[in-house]
Order: sequence, then structure tokens, then C-alpha cells
Amino acid sequence: MYSDAAHAIWLAEPDERLRAPLAEGLRCDGMHMVEYVSPEVALEALGRGGKAAVLVTAPAESRLTDRELAEQTRLAAPQGAKVETS
Repeated sequence: MYSDAAHAIWLAEPDERLRAPLAEGLRCDGMHMVEYVSPEVALEALGRGGKAAVLVTAPAESRLTDRELAEQTRLAAPQGAKVETS
């Protein structure tokens, strides 16, 4: 089980009905989950020095486009972090 923040999965999803069961299921599988109500809030935490192994977002639910979200993540992430979109 991963318990340190560097191995955390950050889940940014505004819909509690989706976010809560997904996070709980991954916790039951031993993952360290951190939940955010939006990609923007997750980016703020990242910019304040937060560490995540993976940031999972639902860009369609965000005010940001996929490209804007990726660019802001690159800017907020530590130097050398890999940012991928799908």
C-alpha cells in the first residue's frame, strides 16, 4: 500500500456521486487518494507544493479546456514532472 503523498492519486471531480465511490474503491485497493471538487482546486494545491503521482480530472466538467488544464498543470507541477493528456 502506498501511504506517502508522493504516491497519492489526486481525483478532481465536481460530482460527489462519482468522486466518492471511485475514491473509496481505490482506497479499498490500497491507494492513497486525495479528493478535490474541481481541477482548478487541485491545480491550486499543486501550485502550493502539493505532490501527486497522478492527477485524474474530468476536463469536460471544468471551465478549462483540455489544453489549458494541461498547460496550467505543467506550470504548477514540479520541474521535470511528466504531464500527459488523453
